[in-house]
Amino acid sequence: MNRPAITEFVITLGCLLVGGTLLGTPAHAQPTEEVFSEANAAYFRGDHRAAADGYAQLEAAGVADADVAFNRATAHAQLGEYGRAIQYFERALHLRPGDDDATAGLGAARRALARRITDAEGEVELSEQRGFGEAIVRDLSEPFLAATTLAVWALIFIALWVRMGTQRARLRLAASITAVLAVLATSIFGALLGAKRGVFHEGERAVIVEDHGALLEGPDPRAETRGEAREGEQASIVDTDGDYARVALSGGRSGWVLTSQVGRIAP
Repeated sequence: MNRPAITEFVITLGCLLVGGTLLGTPAHAQPTEEVFSEANAAYFRGDHRAAADGYAQLEAAGVADADVAFNRATAHAQLGEYGRAIQYFERALHLRPGDDDATAGLGAARRALARRITDAEGEVELSEQRGFGEAIVRDLSEPFLAATTLAVWALIFIALWVRMGTQRARLRLAASITAVLAVLATSIFGALLGAKRGVFHEGERAVIVEDHGALLEGPDPRAETRGEAREGEQASIVDTDGDYARVALSGGRSGWVLTSQVGRIAP
């Protein structure tokens, strides 16, 4: 990991919660609080592999927490495992939309990976493959979207009734217009929520975590290779078969890769 990358990631480390408390079931007979503290301690003494393994242990025990995802992402970044770091920064943002530290960490991981690829192979662009709707709602939580929609309804209702006055005919017209606008607001909210949940996004959002992964014609090591998936690329998992997952990538590329080469964003 070169010097600029180290500097960027040190800036993001302020979010590591050494004394944090997590709720959950025991992980391998240890309370989650103890595992979390041990992983943090490993990170700060420079044992980033042990730290990443500790956070992975928490997730294996069913802990879905933005801080755990963020800390694991940062540990992988320190190990130079930028694809895995991108996956977990994305997961942190999935669990806590709009988090500034996770956003900064994600950007730093992408830049560090791009520098490494550029140094080795020349300039290469990594696609993030996000739709317009997803880009709009990425940093917005579902409760915020719901509250905003309710506020819009209320403002429409109040504005129309004040504007129309108290005459019965005008009240009926105001009620009709309010109903139409409320339906429109609901439709817009539904579309944004669908984009937020990936309803309009084929497959399950994921990240390629290993470089030069072969895109195969089928879920078999003997299948013909149709291309390659690059570390850090955004992907959609559209099917699975044994040890293989069929992924869709940018530019219409698709194929089967080993499941170890792709990481899901949602827990």
